[in-house]
Amino acid sequence: MNKRRKQLLFFMFSIVLTISAGCAAPGSSMGILNLFGNIDNYQPSEEPLKVRVILPKQYGLGGMDHYFGKPEDYGHKDKIDVKEIDVKGDFTVTHDVVYHITCFILPPLGAFPKSPPPPVYLVGFSDCRDEVYLISFKKDKPNYKVYRMPQKEEIPIDKATWTIIDGSIKKSNKEGRAALNIALKFKRT
Repeated sequence: MNKRRKQLLFFMFSIVLTISAGCAAPGSSMGILNLFGNIDNYQPSEEPLKVRVILPKQYGLGGMDHYFGKPEDYGHKDKIDVKEIDVKGDFTVTHDVVYHITCFILPPLGAFPKSPPPPVYLVGFSDCRDEVYLISFKKDKPNYKVYRMPQKEEIPIDKATWTIIDGSIKKSNKEGRAALNIALKFKRT
């Protein structure tokens, strides 16, 4: 094999290796989380029912971020909202969020993920102050556990005061920013 042919093969091999290996840079993006909650068959009482929703400060951090500092070092803090359930049994919580993305330079694929990642929420109701619902999402459906506080002991779902009977996540675009619309339907057991 002549020298020119070897150089050409080496050059082509280098290009294929560079493209397949890729080059990526970390970054961040801004998005919106909209949580739309509903209480099934809600009957208002004299003392209004309130819901407390916490989006933990770890939300939106990248896989390596915790090695280089605490969430506060990145400007993250727990987002706590207390909402009164309206007469129809509805409540809404909206958060502007910053989340980790990876920007692929080679090959030029752009930034991923395109929308905020599914959150993990801590939810509590005013009629059962010692119960906390840890809600995550699997395949766009809610997955949750219930804990008795302050003991932090897990309660079987069938023994909890509330259950989640339905839920979904839908991607949208709001004000030019990627958004996740999260719907949760609760029922008192």
